[in-house]
Amino acid sequence: MKILFVGLGSIGQRHLVNAKKIFKGSEFYALRIKNKNLLIKNTKASKIKDLGKFYKIKIVKDYKAALKIKPNLTFICSPSSKHLGDAIKFAETGSNLFIEKPLGRSKKLEKQLIKIIKRKKIITMVGYQTRFHPLVMKLKKIIKNNSYGKIVYANLNYLTFLPHHHKYENYENSYAAQRNLGGGVIDGLIHEIDLITHFFGLPYKQNAIKNNSGLLKINCEDSFSSLMKFNVKKNIFDVFLRLSYVQSKEERKISILFEKALIKVCLVKNDMKIYSNKNFLKKRIKIKIDRNKLFVDQLEYLKKCLVLKKNPPTSLLSNQKTQKLFLDLVR
Repeated sequence: MKILFVGLGSIGQRHLVNAKKIFKGSEFYALRIKNKNLLIKNTKASKIKDLGKFYKIKIVKDYKAALKIKPNLTFICSPSSKHLGDAIKFAETGSNLFIEKPLGRSKKLEKQLIKIIKRKKIITMVGYQTRFHPLVMKLKKIIKNNSYGKIVYANLNYLTFLPHHHKYENYENSYAAQRNLGGGVIDGLIHEIDLITHFFGLPYKQNAIKNNSGLLKINCEDSFSSLMKFNVKKNIFDVFLRLSYVQSKEERKISILFEKALIKVCLVKNDMKIYSNKNFLKKRIKIKIDRNKLFVDQLEYLKKCLVLKKNPPTSLLSNQKTQKLFLDLVR
């Protein structure tokens, strides 16, 4: 099996390390145009002489050489604005695709890619690894089983500080800070938008406010809020979403009020609290989890899907709701 990485920055290197363990015996390649030779691990970076030699993979420096490889599986880990364009190039070769989030803001390129995927019968997966978090999986099961009655309302917050994301680089130079590279808090923190469609489907109405506070030196939005209205099996409820790149104390919480309980999930502390409707703490679930396990579980699932020739729930064909909501919100 030939596996190609398009881009080998922090997320590309994370996927490469995991993929080499999961897809043992495969031939690994990487397309690297800038070729900075930065070894990145746990938000730290060090300059090394030859990144290809370190990872024992073959490096190619242009698309022509990369396309000649005819990979069986291609990881699209380039800057966000290039995801769809790069995916199209390698989909035309018949390669299966793992595409890092976000897909991008071009509806035209998305439609073009979907046509190729259908024609070539390609397996795809988009990098929404938060779905593999045990507490997210438990919450999804609670909603699906209607364990605590109807949903009354929900809140999702992902509040973080962009300069803390990649401490090895000046955040002003990162793709997340530059609109032309696919930057902006809505694109970068799209996982919460994916969780909303995963839990509730698509809203029938939404309002959105995006803002650049001026607190960071970026040319795109650094904060975003949206109020959405859902109708699930004739149950109408609101969901409020807030995203931020300007809060130094990180907060990532999901709160859902049901008829019979209030559930609060913290994805920073990795705990779930279930309260009765009389504000009595009925149950607390606290877990220890290595963040990388979400990425590993994601690729293990992809491997099974490739064997079964079956698209996963986060494929481009199975999960068009997330991209639709994303495009509706940014516009």
